[in-house]
Amino acid sequence: MKHTQKILSLAMAMIFASSAWAGNGKGGPDSSLNGTCVADGTCTANPQGRHLAGTCLTDSENTCLPGPKENNSQNWQGNRQQGSQVNCSADGTCSLLEQPLPEISEAEVMTLSFMREEEKMARDVYITLYEVWQTPIFANISKAEQQHMDQIKLLLDSYELPDPATEEIGVFTNPEIQALYDSLVERGRTSQIEGLQVGALIEEVDIADLQNALAETENPALETIYTNLMNGSYNHLRGFVRNIENLGYAYQVQHLSQEEVDDILNPAVVSRGIGLNADNSQLVATDAQFKPSIKNQNGRHANAAVLSQGDDITLGATLQPDTAHIGQNADLLAVATFTPKGSNQQVMFMRDETGTWQNWDGDLGNLTAIQSQQRLHANQRLSIHQGQLPPGRYQVSMGYRLPDGTIILNGQPMDFSVE
Repeated sequence: MKHTQKILSLAMAMIFASSAWAGNGKGGPDSSLNGTCVADGTCTANPQGRHLAGTCLTDSENTCLPGPKENNSQNWQGNRQQGSQVNCSADGTCSLLEQPLPEISEAEVMTLSFMREEEKMARDVYITLYEVWQTPIFANISKAEQQHMDQIKLLLDSYELPDPATEEIGVFTNPEIQALYDSLVERGRTSQIEGLQVGALIEEVDIADLQNALAETENPALETIYTNLMNGSYNHLRGFVRNIENLGYAYQVQHLSQEEVDDILNPAVVSRGIGLNADNSQLVATDAQFKPSIKNQNGRHANAAVLSQGDDITLGATLQPDTAHIGQNADLLAVATFTPKGSNQQVMFMRDETGTWQNWDGDLGNLTAIQSQQRLHANQRLSIHQGQLPPGRYQVSMGYRLPDGTIILNGQPMDFSVE
């Protein structure tokens, strides 16, 4: 066996035969989440363990709110400098980093300006619908949307760009956003359930727009703020759907795909990554995290699920790369072991760029990629398989390979059987 095969055998044995690398990632709201909040005040796991000022709290609706403030603004207005970078903490206060901001293109300026008004539109709709229905979630999330607006405003100021947002509620510079606001408020006034549906629609549209914005930029400052806003919108969508279901209605998707909304509403167990350094035969530490997804026509399934041979099986994952790897180009990978029903003989496979599962001999040098040279973002979606599978046991791992040969895989594979 080649030296690289021995390395892989060690890593795969740890991944496929043990759950010791399985993460206990925590996400979603909690009663008090000190130090585990993103800049907009939403409750999000902080795997890097960084200290963040303030505390995230939840109200009766499980909506995340900023807690006690530790003002670290460092006199923002007095110290604003061209090329300074925004550093936001958990309580929504911001300071400057003394380092140049990357260049921003005209297209990125237009998107940033659009996002500023889109967040204002969300805030204004929620303020207006709270006045109509007095439903607490509208008041609570409008405060988070104000923080979203403030974050974008700080970045506009740092680039010395004009602010398109007006002070008046319900008035917008962008005519498309103005028309959308008018139509959403009209719909939301018809009934309380329609108001909640409007809130969920706004968050779905916001998520899609942020995904497009992330796909179209390589600016780290923009990537950071858009990722924070998207995490907030995930929590807001969950909150609106909870309120809808509490009124006895089943939520139907309005803009995103059903699969994506299912992933947002029912986040998978987080698996910590395992790193493999092909150059010196050693395992390497990583803070990468993976959220795998096993689904069929009947919904989502956890590990140890038993599926049927005729099922349409969808395998995928959302990966959060190691913070040091974000922005690098990498090959996206998927490997699997398959033990046919009635056999004890395992066979290894890898998926190539055509979507074909090929036999694999375990040699890292022969490992093909699903997608080559993809720029790593803070949240990366990976489609692995869709269709029927023959009977047997499957253990599927996914990850990425850096230009230096380092491979990062999910520490706990997807593990299921087909009967």
